[in-house]
Amino acid sequence: MDRKLNAVIVGLGKMGKKWIDVVNRNPKLQCIGYVDPMQDTLERIRNKYDFRQDVMFERYQDAFSGTPKADILINVTPPNLHEEISVAAIEHGIHVLSEKPLADTLKSAQTIMERIKGTQLKYMVSQDYRFNPIPRKVKQLLKEGFIGDLSHIQVLFARNPNFSPDNFRLTEMEYPMIIDMSIHHFDLLRYFTEQLPKSISTVSYNPSWSPYKSDAAHSMIIVLDSCQVTYDASWCSVGLETSRAGTWRFDGRKGSLLWEDSSLYHIHTVNQITVKQLIDNSVSTQSSQDLVLEEFIQSIVENLEPECNIFDNIKSLQMVFDAVESAKRTKATI
Repeated sequence: MDRKLNAVIVGLGKMGKKWIDVVNRNPKLQCIGYVDPMQDTLERIRNKYDFRQDVMFERYQDAFSGTPKADILINVTPPNLHEEISVAAIEHGIHVLSEKPLADTLKSAQTIMERIKGTQLKYMVSQDYRFNPIPRKVKQLLKEGFIGDLSHIQVLFARNPNFSPDNFRLTEMEYPMIIDMSIHHFDLLRYFTEQLPKSISTVSYNPSWSPYKSDAAHSMIIVLDSCQVTYDASWCSVGLETSRAGTWRFDGRKGSLLWEDSSLYHIHTVNQITVKQLIDNSVSTQSSQDLVLEEFIQSIVENLEPECNIFDNIKSLQMVFDAVESAKRTKATI
């Protein structure tokens, strides 16, 4: 494609601002529309970046039907709006790059998927965690059998995002940890193992100090074809925190891989002595969002299915709602 692709960003909150920077530093794109229903938000964004008034919209419909025509939508709205806005983009012949999760319900995700079928449009979900160098290295080593047969994966996640009191995750979202954050870890799990779960058992809970209306922490056991996964996570941790990707341990016949923060270690025994050896601590020169956007653009230009396309990502979303259904059956009281 000789010309730049025309992008529209819908949703100019915290994550939307990050996407503004990502889009505007990509030489293959030009943003022709910034959309948010809040006039004061539009005004702040326009003043901060010195954007023209004619690229600022309160309604996504106006941005989709304007001139020049939009080629891609970057959907950074709350999950309950994904179906409405993404389907409208598809009807306008616009490719979609959506923030995770794909949708707030499996039914909505399936509706979007049905609408994209039979078109030449690309639909990608921004599961950016897997695009970092360490996950790529982990996947390579597991595939090469570096630690032998994989028997167990342990995932620990502990964060406290300190959302504002009116944030929808605190006030409206059911099981916010599972739906809005665990999707990253489920997608990584599928990426690493190339397997789907045979079962997911969840015990959810909400500590007394939690600001969330719904349970924001859980313990899970996930059974795959060849190994078992234990997954403990909290979005209201007030102690030692992990990275956003969590801390991952992979146990095999030849020792363990430990992914902690931005470092990957091999832990094994030599002459009855435990050795912890650094394998990789690479950091990409590009952000994971930049890499996601490059993947998306390439899929459009070369007419290929992008990594994390809707037909693949819905399998990660299925894990989310399987975990939620299990959580509804088993709740801990704390």
